[in-house]
Amino acid sequence: GNITQEGADDRIIGPEPVQVVGLRWKQVVEIACGDCHSLARCRDGAVFAWGMGAGGRLGLGHHRTVQHPTKISVFSQEKCIRIAAGFYH
Repeated sequence: GNITQEGADDRIIGPEPVQVVGLRWKQVVEIACGDCHSLARCRDGAVFAWGMGAGGRLGLGHHRTVQHPTKISVFSQEKCIRIAAGFYH
């Protein structure tokens, strides 16, 4: 089968950047990418995570892989001002 890009629509992975469909109408001001996951911070302080959830790295309260940007609920009451993602930090 074809490999698609997480967070994107059903396009096959290629060298061109693609729009992250789940964030289409959000005002994204910062992106952080880890080894197998991504984070997006919006102007209103909301943070979305997607990718591999092993070790709880997505902050969603579980360890499952998430294909599309999912809002991290802890930032519903607190405004996030910076994000970081990686592997060893």
